[in-house]
Amino acid sequence: MVDNVVTGLPQLSKEFGELSQQIQKQTGRRMVAAGAGHAVKSVKRTIKSKGLVKSGALLRNVVKQRDRRPPQGQIRYGIKVRHGKHIKANKVSKTLAKRRLTGGKSAQRKNDPYYWRFLELGWQTTPKRSIKNKGGIAARRRRVSKRTRVQPKRFLRGGWVMSQLGIEPEMIKAFQKDMAKRRSNHGKQMIKWGYR
Repeated sequence: MVDNVVTGLPQLSKEFGELSQQIQKQTGRRMVAAGAGHAVKSVKRTIKSKGLVKSGALLRNVVKQRDRRPPQGQIRYGIKVRHGKHIKANKVSKTLAKRRLTGGKSAQRKNDPYYWRFLELGWQTTPKRSIKNKGGIAARRRRVSKRTRVQPKRFLRGGWVMSQLGIEPEMIKAFQKDMAKRRSNHGKQMIKWGYR
């Protein structure tokens, strides 16, 4: 087991390589999860700093998610915003409309940050059609030409960039914590079996 203090990534990779495959997988998952947790906190700080907190739904639904099918030998986590049906216990507050073609229903859900894409990617505004000019193609073209682009307020990318400096220490801290836990459990097993 590892006894000395890990100070950087080169030393961490060396110490990590000395572990067995099973321990590498378990510890690696914990380390990457700790780094992703740091990134989530950074994204939430970015949301607060940009003034995007309205109801708190966006803050509550920024989460880390483990990639279930990563390439061989990799452990990956992603940062995402849960929305729609993916929010647990998210009840439909009211049914808005019934779709003509599919017959499905469009629903509004409580605490659903459906608008996160608009904030992250930006959107276009189109002026309302005037009652006088119901007009045909020419009026429609004039309306479309007056569209304005609303600039994005990138909270996911901004938070990720801000978090990159702090991910390495978080992963090292998770590695050291896991190794200390394994050492203490190993010592308890040796005492239980009669070794000192």
